[in-house]
Amino acid sequence: MPVTVTINGKAFQCEPGANVIKLAIDNGVFIPHYCWHPGLIPEGNCRMCLVKTSTSRKLEPACMMQAADKMVIETETKDVQDARKSVLEFLLANHPLDCPVCDKSGECLLQDYTYNWRGNLSRFIGIAEKTLKPTKDLSEKIRIWGNRCIVCTRCVRFYRDVVGDEQLTVVNRGDNSYIDVSPGHPIDNEMSLNVVDICPVGALINKEFLYKARVWFAKEQKTICNLCSKGCSVTATVVDNEIKRVVPKYNPDVNGHWMCDEGRTVHYSLTADKRIRKGLATISSVANAIQMISAKSGDQSLGFVISSGNTCEEIESLKELTRIFKGVKVGFITNAGKAINYKAFTIEAEKSSNRKFLEDQFGTDAVSKGLSDIEAELKSGDLKFLMIFNAIPFKRLSLGFLSLCDSLDFLAVISVTETGLEAEANFILPARSYLEKSGSFVNSKEMRQIFNEVVKPPDFSADEKEFIKNLLAVLNRQQIVPV
Repeated sequence: MPVTVTINGKAFQCEPGANVIKLAIDNGVFIPHYCWHPGLIPEGNCRMCLVKTSTSRKLEPACMMQAADKMVIETETKDVQDARKSVLEFLLANHPLDCPVCDKSGECLLQDYTYNWRGNLSRFIGIAEKTLKPTKDLSEKIRIWGNRCIVCTRCVRFYRDVVGDEQLTVVNRGDNSYIDVSPGHPIDNEMSLNVVDICPVGALINKEFLYKARVWFAKEQKTICNLCSKGCSVTATVVDNEIKRVVPKYNPDVNGHWMCDEGRTVHYSLTADKRIRKGLATISSVANAIQMISAKSGDQSLGFVISSGNTCEEIESLKELTRIFKGVKVGFITNAGKAINYKAFTIEAEKSSNRKFLEDQFGTDAVSKGLSDIEAELKSGDLKFLMIFNAIPFKRLSLGFLSLCDSLDFLAVISVTETGLEAEANFILPARSYLEKSGSFVNSKEMRQIFNEVVKPPDFSADEKEFIKNLLAVLNRQQIVPV
């Protein structure tokens, strides 16, 4: 049965035992906090969320309080405000004044709260020397600035409660305490960079993003990750049409607050050396090859390969293209890997974004065969035309498959990055990354997720869906729209 909790004079209903700080924030009453995070077990370390409550004579941390019926809470009284100022004074006692060079500047809670609640000079100035703490690499990806750390332990609890491996710990006690790894054991897991996202100050930094951009110059663009079938919701930080970083966006139905480290590399294909930047031949040459080979050897000599990285809209268009021929051969490029199961998060085994939709359109058994049917036709010499659509970043086809393609009369490759077939291709179309267009993917939970363009596509690239549409127009002798 719901209970009633009054916060700053307003009554709210919730379930008994609900977390008070979450109740307040969910209902628009902000309570400042550092150590509390909605995805972690609270521990009440920072004392920034102290509030006045009818159930106690002293101030209590809201993150550790459970809602009870008729509870009355005040968050803006003078004693609460004074407590916040005192907590900030202690937190700033050893903190360096390096906001101008700190990567967290502009999105730092310590910076924001100091501006809002610290009104006076510190009483520690001239009385005590600052306690210096280590600045060091915790892994190949993460660096810690010990002097910036406020020991909120979000990072420690993340590895303990989400990853299930306590790779960080608090060393020493009091104002000498700092976060560190065990000697000789750097952070080593595929979820490691989440601690950078949840660090409320600039103590933990992603070395790849270090000194790359200021957040006030950036645009935050919402999209999804395409590197596994989970389809995590993410936010891309974009400066001058260039993605500088990718971080998780909260989605309770998919990834919660987290994402894997691999997902932060979704934009690498945009600027990779292996990206296809130069096309070969025209759409008319493809249409002519299809018509000539079909007339000479029949529709069964035509083959099409579709990847599980293509969007739903592209797969639907490709299915329409294959249906205008009788007996055409269809193969599939997927990207199976190994699932990684952590305590509270799973990285999916399928390392592409849209296998579920591909299976819905062509059948699970057909997709599971992959390229085997195409390979059989190539070995027999019956396949003369092959068009490959690959939207899985950095996916290269096997050497055995490449050698079989020598028997083709016409090979067309449509891909973002090199597949290994470009040297043998008669037609090449530099495709667009999903970050450069709009569309949708269906994840492993059968949720169709829509995404929009994050960055403007380069001039050398073309949209696959438009290409298929125009190819259909040519084959049906309709008006051609240049691609």
